[in-house]
Amino acid sequence: MSQQPPLPPELGTDYQAQASPLSEYVEIEVPVSNPTPVVSYQTNNNCLWGCGGMIGCGVLLIGLVAGTLYLGVNTVFSNFTSFFNLPTVTVNLGEPALPEIPDTVYVPDVERVQTLSQLTTTQYNYANVQSGAREIPQWLSILYGDSAVMVTVGTIEAGIDVSGLTQDAIIYDDLARTITITLPAPELQSCFLDESQSYVVSRDTGFFADPMDNLEDELRQRALIFHRDSALEDGILLDAETDARATLTDLLAILVNDETVTVNINFLPPDPNAPLPPSCQ
Repeated sequence: MSQQPPLPPELGTDYQAQASPLSEYVEIEVPVSNPTPVVSYQTNNNCLWGCGGMIGCGVLLIGLVAGTLYLGVNTVFSNFTSFFNLPTVTVNLGEPALPEIPDTVYVPDVERVQTLSQLTTTQYNYANVQSGAREIPQWLSILYGDSAVMVTVGTIEAGIDVSGLTQDAIIYDDLARTITITLPAPELQSCFLDESQSYVVSRDTGFFADPMDNLEDELRQRALIFHRDSALEDGILLDAETDARATLTDLLAILVNDETVTVNINFLPPDPNAPLPPSCQ
Protein backbone atom coordinates (compact mmCIF):
# COMPACT_ATOMS: atom_id res chain seq x y z
CA MET A 1 0.00 0.00 0.00
CA SER A 2 1.43 3.41 -0.92
CA GLN A 3 2.20 5.97 1.71
CA GLN A 4 -0.07 8.96 2.24
CA PRO A 5 1.30 12.28 1.12
CA PRO A 6 2.46 14.59 3.95
CA LEU A 7 -0.09 16.97 5.37
CA PRO A 8 0.25 20.66 5.13
CA PRO A 9 2.13 22.14 8.10
CA GLU A 10 -0.83 24.28 9.19
CA LEU A 11 -2.90 21.23 10.01
CA GLY A 12 -0.36 19.67 12.26
CA THR A 13 -0.14 16.21 13.62
CA ASP A 14 -3.46 16.42 15.49
CA TYR A 15 -5.45 16.39 12.29
CA GLN A 16 -3.55 13.41 11.08
CA ALA A 17 -4.43 11.52 14.18
CA GLN A 18 -8.12 12.31 13.76
CA ALA A 19 -8.32 11.52 10.11
CA SER A 20 -9.73 8.17 9.17
CA PRO A 21 -7.90 5.96 6.73
CA LEU A 22 -8.79 6.40 3.06
CA SER A 23 -11.17 3.86 1.54
CA GLU A 24 -10.06 1.90 -1.48
CA TYR A 25 -13.47 2.32 -3.17
CA VAL A 26 -15.30 5.45 -4.25
CA GLU A 27 -19.08 5.43 -4.53
CA ILE A 28 -20.35 7.58 -7.36
CA GLU A 29 -24.02 8.34 -7.80
CA VAL A 30 -25.03 8.67 -11.45
CA PRO A 31 -28.46 10.19 -12.16
CA VAL A 32 -30.57 8.15 -14.51
CA SER A 33 -33.50 9.74 -16.38
CA ASN A 34 -36.81 7.96 -16.12
CA PRO A 35 -37.72 6.27 -19.45
CA THR A 36 -40.93 7.31 -21.12
CA PRO A 37 -43.53 4.63 -20.47
CA VAL A 38 -44.73 2.80 -23.57
CA VAL A 39 -48.48 3.13 -24.08
CA SER A 40 -50.12 0.29 -25.97
CA TYR A 41 -53.25 0.86 -27.95
CA GLN A 42 -55.82 -1.82 -28.50
CA THR A 43 -58.01 -1.54 -31.61
CA ASN A 44 -61.14 -3.35 -32.76
CA ASN A 45 -59.82 -4.15 -36.28
CA ASN A 46 -59.45 -7.84 -35.59
CA CYS A 47 -62.93 -7.94 -34.13
CA LEU A 48 -64.39 -6.09 -37.12
CA TRP A 49 -62.65 -8.41 -39.60
CA GLY A 50 -63.91 -11.41 -37.71
CA CYS A 51 -67.48 -10.13 -37.68
CA GLY A 52 -67.28 -9.27 -41.40
CA GLY A 53 -66.03 -12.75 -42.23
CA MET A 54 -68.82 -14.33 -40.20
CA ILE A 55 -71.44 -12.18 -41.95
CA GLY A 56 -69.99 -13.00 -45.40
CA CYS A 57 -69.99 -16.72 -44.66
CA GLY A 58 -73.54 -16.42 -43.38
CA VAL A 59 -74.73 -14.68 -46.56
CA LEU A 60 -73.00 -17.29 -48.76
CA LEU A 61 -74.54 -20.11 -46.72
CA ILE A 62 -78.00 -18.56 -46.98
CA GLY A 63 -77.53 -18.19 -50.77
CA LEU A 64 -76.48 -21.81 -51.13
CA VAL A 65 -79.39 -23.04 -49.05
CA ALA A 66 -81.88 -20.83 -50.89
CA GLY A 67 -80.52 -21.87 -54.28
CA THR A 68 -80.63 -25.53 -53.35
CA LEU A 69 -84.21 -25.17 -52.18
CA TYR A 70 -85.16 -23.23 -55.31
CA LEU A 71 -83.56 -25.71 -57.70
CA GLY A 72 -84.02 -29.03 -55.93
CA VAL A 73 -87.07 -28.96 -53.74
CA ASN A 74 -89.27 -30.06 -56.64
CA THR A 75 -87.68 -33.50 -56.47
CA VAL A 76 -88.77 -33.84 -52.81
CA PHE A 77 -92.14 -32.16 -52.72
CA SER A 78 -93.99 -33.19 -55.85
CA ASN A 79 -96.94 -30.96 -55.01
CA PHE A 80 -94.76 -27.87 -55.57
CA THR A 81 -93.09 -28.97 -58.80
CA SER A 82 -94.71 -26.34 -60.94
CA PHE A 83 -93.54 -23.59 -58.60
CA PHE A 84 -89.91 -24.55 -58.07
CA ASN A 85 -89.11 -26.04 -61.45
CA LEU A 86 -86.87 -23.87 -63.65
CA PRO A 87 -88.65 -22.52 -66.75
CA THR A 88 -87.39 -23.21 -70.22
CA VAL A 89 -84.78 -21.04 -71.90
CA THR A 90 -85.98 -17.60 -72.92
CA VAL A 91 -84.36 -15.79 -75.83
CA ASN A 92 -84.50 -12.09 -76.67
CA LEU A 93 -84.93 -11.64 -80.39
CA GLY A 94 -84.55 -8.14 -81.70
CA GLU A 95 -85.89 -6.53 -78.53
CA PRO A 96 -84.40 -3.30 -77.13
CA ALA A 97 -83.37 -5.07 -73.91
CA LEU A 98 -80.50 -6.95 -75.55
CA PRO A 99 -77.19 -7.01 -73.65
CA GLU A 100 -74.70 -4.28 -74.48
CA ILE A 101 -72.29 -5.55 -77.12
CA PRO A 102 -68.65 -4.39 -76.91
CA ASP A 103 -67.22 -2.39 -79.80
CA THR A 104 -64.76 -5.19 -80.50
CA VAL A 105 -67.56 -7.60 -81.45
CA TYR A 106 -67.62 -8.21 -85.19
CA VAL A 107 -71.07 -8.30 -86.80
CA PRO A 108 -70.62 -9.17 -90.49
CA ASP A 109 -71.88 -6.63 -93.00
CA VAL A 110 -73.84 -8.82 -95.41
CA GLU A 111 -75.88 -8.01 -98.48
CA ARG A 112 -79.51 -8.58 -97.55
CA VAL A 113 -80.93 -9.41 -100.95
CA GLN A 114 -79.08 -11.48 -103.47
CA THR A 115 -80.39 -13.10 -106.66
CA LEU A 116 -78.51 -16.31 -107.30
CA SER A 117 -77.37 -17.62 -110.65
CA GLN A 118 -80.01 -20.34 -110.43
CA LEU A 119 -83.06 -19.58 -112.52
CA THR A 120 -85.70 -19.24 -109.85
CA THR A 121 -84.04 -18.63 -106.48
CA THR A 122 -83.87 -15.44 -104.41
CA GLN A 123 -81.78 -15.20 -101.26
CA TYR A 124 -82.05 -12.91 -98.23
CA ASN A 125 -79.08 -12.64 -95.83
CA TYR A 126 -79.31 -11.39 -92.25
CA ALA A 127 -76.86 -10.64 -89.43
CA ASN A 128 -78.14 -10.13 -85.90
CA VAL A 129 -77.23 -10.46 -82.22
CA GLN A 130 -79.22 -12.94 -80.15
CA SER A 131 -79.14 -13.60 -76.41
CA GLY A 132 -80.59 -16.23 -74.14
CA ALA A 133 -80.51 -16.98 -70.43
CA ARG A 134 -81.86 -19.32 -67.83
CA GLU A 135 -84.83 -17.59 -66.26
CA ILE A 136 -83.91 -17.22 -62.60
CA PRO A 137 -84.16 -14.47 -59.94
CA GLN A 138 -81.41 -11.89 -60.26
CA TRP A 139 -80.04 -12.51 -56.77
CA LEU A 140 -79.43 -16.16 -57.63
CA SER A 141 -77.98 -15.65 -61.11
CA ILE A 142 -74.41 -15.24 -59.87
CA LEU A 143 -74.61 -18.70 -58.33
CA TYR A 144 -76.94 -20.63 -60.65
CA GLY A 145 -77.43 -18.48 -63.78
CA ASP A 146 -76.43 -19.41 -67.33
CA SER A 147 -76.55 -16.99 -70.26
CA ALA A 148 -75.06 -16.56 -73.72
CA VAL A 149 -74.82 -13.85 -76.39
CA MET A 150 -74.33 -14.88 -80.01
CA VAL A 151 -73.87 -13.23 -83.39
CA THR A 152 -75.91 -15.10 -86.00
CA VAL A 153 -75.69 -14.80 -89.77
CA GLY A 154 -78.64 -16.44 -91.52
CA THR A 155 -79.65 -17.11 -95.10
CA ILE A 156 -83.24 -17.54 -96.31
CA GLU A 157 -83.91 -18.77 -99.83
CA ALA A 158 -87.18 -18.63 -101.77
CA GLY A 159 -88.05 -19.53 -105.32
CA ILE A 160 -90.25 -21.41 -107.74
CA ASP A 161 -90.42 -25.17 -107.80
CA VAL A 162 -90.47 -25.94 -111.52
CA SER A 163 -89.86 -29.67 -111.06
CA GLY A 164 -93.57 -30.43 -111.47
CA LEU A 165 -94.12 -28.19 -114.49
CA THR A 166 -96.09 -29.99 -117.24
CA GLN A 167 -96.90 -29.24 -120.87
CA ASP A 168 -100.38 -28.10 -119.83
CA ALA A 169 -98.81 -25.16 -118.03
CA ILE A 170 -97.46 -23.80 -121.33
CA ILE A 171 -99.92 -22.32 -123.80
CA TYR A 172 -98.96 -20.98 -127.20
CA ASP A 173 -101.35 -18.70 -129.04
CA ASP A 174 -100.32 -18.61 -132.67
CA LEU A 175 -102.80 -15.89 -133.54
CA ALA A 176 -101.74 -13.58 -130.73
CA ARG A 177 -98.15 -14.69 -131.07
CA THR A 178 -97.84 -15.22 -127.33
CA ILE A 179 -96.48 -17.91 -125.05
CA THR A 180 -98.11 -18.04 -121.61
CA ILE A 181 -96.58 -20.11 -118.81
CA THR A 182 -98.35 -20.62 -115.48
CA LEU A 183 -95.96 -21.36 -112.62
CA PRO A 184 -96.61 -22.41 -109.02
CA ALA A 185 -96.53 -19.73 -106.37
CA PRO A 186 -93.10 -18.90 -104.94
CA GLU A 187 -92.27 -20.52 -101.61
CA LEU A 188 -89.46 -20.80 -99.11
CA GLN A 189 -86.87 -23.33 -100.19
CA SER A 190 -84.28 -23.38 -97.38
CA CYS A 191 -83.21 -21.62 -94.20
CA PHE A 192 -79.78 -21.99 -92.63
CA LEU A 193 -77.12 -20.23 -90.55
CA ASP A 194 -73.66 -19.48 -91.83
CA GLU A 195 -71.61 -21.19 -89.12
CA SER A 196 -68.37 -19.74 -90.51
CA GLN A 197 -69.56 -16.23 -89.53
CA SER A 198 -71.86 -17.03 -86.58
CA TYR A 199 -70.14 -17.21 -83.22
CA VAL A 200 -70.68 -16.94 -79.45
CA VAL A 201 -69.79 -13.52 -78.06
CA SER A 202 -69.96 -14.47 -74.38
CA ARG A 203 -71.07 -17.31 -72.12
CA ASP A 204 -71.59 -16.68 -68.40
CA THR A 205 -72.31 -19.57 -66.03
CA GLY A 206 -72.87 -19.25 -62.25
CA PHE A 207 -70.45 -20.61 -59.69
CA PHE A 208 -72.60 -23.62 -58.82
CA ALA A 209 -74.52 -24.03 -62.11
CA ASP A 210 -74.06 -26.67 -64.78
CA PRO A 211 -73.90 -25.15 -68.29
CA MET A 212 -77.03 -25.84 -70.27
CA ASP A 213 -76.17 -28.22 -73.10
CA ASN A 214 -78.84 -26.89 -75.45
CA LEU A 215 -78.56 -23.15 -74.79
CA GLU A 216 -76.48 -22.32 -77.87
CA ASP A 217 -78.52 -24.72 -80.04
CA GLU A 218 -81.67 -23.02 -78.80
CA LEU A 219 -80.20 -19.64 -79.76
CA ARG A 220 -79.43 -20.90 -83.26
CA GLN A 221 -82.93 -22.31 -83.73
CA ARG A 222 -84.63 -19.15 -82.44
CA ALA A 223 -82.39 -16.98 -84.62
CA LEU A 224 -83.23 -19.07 -87.69
CA ILE A 225 -86.96 -18.67 -87.06
CA PHE A 226 -86.46 -14.94 -86.48
CA HIS A 227 -84.61 -14.59 -89.80
CA ARG A 228 -87.27 -16.66 -91.58
CA ASP A 229 -90.12 -14.49 -90.29
CA SER A 230 -88.17 -11.33 -91.08
CA ALA A 231 -87.65 -12.49 -94.66
CA LEU A 232 -91.36 -13.19 -95.10
CA GLU A 233 -92.25 -9.77 -93.69
CA ASP A 234 -89.68 -8.08 -95.92
CA GLY A 235 -91.30 -9.60 -99.02
CA ILE A 236 -88.96 -12.40 -100.08
CA LEU A 237 -91.79 -14.27 -101.83
CA LEU A 238 -92.74 -11.20 -103.86
CA ASP A 239 -89.11 -10.68 -104.84
CA ALA A 240 -88.82 -14.34 -105.80
CA GLU A 241 -91.83 -13.97 -108.08
CA THR A 242 -90.39 -10.83 -109.70
CA ASP A 243 -86.97 -12.43 -110.18
CA ALA A 244 -88.44 -15.64 -111.60
CA ARG A 245 -90.62 -13.73 -114.08
CA ALA A 246 -87.68 -11.67 -115.33
CA THR A 247 -85.31 -14.64 -115.56
CA LEU A 248 -87.71 -17.01 -117.33
CA THR A 249 -88.92 -14.29 -119.71
CA ASP A 250 -85.37 -13.62 -120.86
CA LEU A 251 -84.59 -17.34 -121.14
CA LEU A 252 -87.68 -18.17 -123.18
CA ALA A 253 -87.11 -15.18 -125.45
CA ILE A 254 -83.68 -16.61 -126.28
CA LEU A 255 -85.09 -20.10 -126.85
CA VAL A 256 -87.94 -18.88 -129.07
CA ASN A 257 -85.62 -16.54 -130.94
CA ASP A 258 -88.52 -14.62 -132.46
CA GLU A 259 -89.05 -11.00 -131.58
CA THR A 260 -92.66 -11.18 -132.73
CA VAL A 261 -93.53 -13.66 -129.96
CA THR A 262 -94.40 -12.29 -126.54
CA VAL A 263 -93.67 -14.36 -123.41
CA ASN A 264 -96.10 -14.05 -120.49
CA ILE A 265 -95.36 -15.52 -117.04
CA ASN A 266 -98.23 -16.09 -114.61
CA PHE A 267 -98.23 -17.55 -111.09
CA LEU A 268 -100.76 -19.61 -109.20
CA PRO A 269 -102.07 -18.08 -105.95
CA PRO A 270 -100.05 -19.08 -102.86
CA ASP A 271 -101.35 -21.92 -100.71
CA PRO A 272 -101.62 -20.74 -97.08
CA ASN A 273 -101.52 -24.38 -95.93
CA ALA A 274 -98.38 -25.28 -97.83
CA PRO A 275 -95.87 -26.89 -95.45
CA LEU A 276 -92.56 -25.22 -94.82
CA PRO A 277 -89.38 -27.04 -95.80
CA PRO A 278 -87.78 -28.92 -92.84
CA SER A 279 -84.88 -26.48 -92.61
CA CYS A 280 -87.28 -23.57 -92.06
CA GLN A 281 -89.39 -25.14 -89.33
